[in-house]
Amino acid sequence: MVSLEILIPAIILSFFVYMGLAWIYLKIGTFIINYIFTPAYFLAVFPTWNYLRKNSKLNANKNHIAIILANDYLPEKVLIYRQNLKKLIKYFKEKNWAYKIYFKISAKRLKRIINNPKTTILYLIGHGNRHGIKINNKEMVYFCEFEKSPKKEFIAHLHCTHNTGKSLVDYISKDSTKGFIINKKISTFGVDKFFNKVIKGEVHGGP
Repeated sequence: MVSLEILIPAIILSFFVYMGLAWIYLKIGTFIINYIFTPAYFLAVFPTWNYLRKNSKLNANKNHIAIILANDYLPEKVLIYRQNLKKLIKYFKEKNWAYKIYFKISAKRLKRIINNPKTTILYLIGHGNRHGIKINNKEMVYFCEFEKSPKKEFIAHLHCTHNTGKSLVDYISKDSTKGFIINKKISTFGVDKFFNKVIKGEVHGGP
């Protein structure tokens, strides 16, 4: 058996090591993520970023699909550029579906997009819950603000939809049974799975 003379100092030492690691994470963890990991990851996803920037819209002056990247902060604004989003846009172009990708979202701009009668289909990508979506590290936009906004043909909540409250599907979808909302947290894999279902025609996420 380990004696108390050895065990107690070991516990105290472990505590201070843990607290030290926590301090390091809080002080420099964000710096490492934002300025070391994120640039390295961006190099990997640059082809997707470049493609989406060059193909950010098609016939967007007409009724169109609004793909809203509601996460304009590091590192999320870089992590969003995954391969399946590129595949989704290629599919929209093949189908000749009018669309527009909305980058650099603010609360004010999000409201303009949703209140635009020409954005008949919404893909909301980011972080949030059932009753709102996160715009930056501090700000949420709540869906009850859009109760009187133009009705939409289809709405996909591609962000976490846990907790209570009404979703955007509940407020402004013409047919709430056709919207996409899972009423729980969703992972990157869950979002990609939805994209693949649209591409395969298993979900009709277009006009």
